[in-house]
Amino acid sequence: MKRVLVLATLLGALANAATVATVDGQKIDEQDLYGVMQQITRGQYAQLPDASKEQVKKVAIDQIISQILIQKEAVRAGVAQTPEYKEALKVTLARIEPQLGAEIWLKSEFDKIKVTDKALKKFYDENKEEFAPKKEVHARHILVNEEAKANELAKTLNALKGDALKAKFMELAKANSRDGSAQSGGDLGFFPQGAMVPEFEKAVFAMQKGSVTPKPVKTQFGYHLIYLEETRGGEKRSYDEVKPQVEQALKSDIFQKELKAKMEKLKASAKISYN
Repeated sequence: MKRVLVLATLLGALANAATVATVDGQKIDEQDLYGVMQQITRGQYAQLPDASKEQVKKVAIDQIISQILIQKEAVRAGVAQTPEYKEALKVTLARIEPQLGAEIWLKSEFDKIKVTDKALKKFYDENKEEFAPKKEVHARHILVNEEAKANELAKTLNALKGDALKAKFMELAKANSRDGSAQSGGDLGFFPQGAMVPEFEKAVFAMQKGSVTPKPVKTQFGYHLIYLEETRGGEKRSYDEVKPQVEQALKSDIFQKELKAKMEKLKASAKISYN
């Protein structure tokens, strides 16, 4: 199901990419930006905390802007008229032309798929959890090497509640944590399940807002005290709220099955040899 939703998102992005920046009249859209962010993070962009995502976004936009400016400078320098450019262009077009044709064909086949309201509702009822916003938590932590020190900090924190607890936690994080988040009071920003090591994740996703772990959490990095700021996402959304996403996902599910059958027929009729 997750693969279906990813495919639906990618197919829909061709027509829905918004502009994020403009360089001398040339637009940079969300699709371009996302591709570069994925390259920078080796496909792990979605798993990053919010603060890191913003940093990656800035770096990616700067890279794209630099590339556009270099391209414009190359045009002004007349590079397109050189033999080297013409030969490289010929090779590149020969490589991407078949791929472009394949992508357009895939999209045209996808657009032919029609689904009924009854089928959409059934698909939604069977996959409600997949259409809920992914649950994320906003947490702080204190990381120390020694268990005794961690227990001492836990004792201090567990005696407090409310604003006093948060203020003390931030103070102790700045003074004791050996993590890079120390100077921001241990702030890790928002992150989803799967972004942290299992021991840390299990503890933080079981916590209540405004609470601290009653005892240190041991991981491969040391001993953590965790404070939960807030949670978001995870709530089921009504059919009417997510109908467009449901339609894309169901069409993608059908498309994958039809494409698989089509590929099996094509392979059966093709002459394929392996070296």
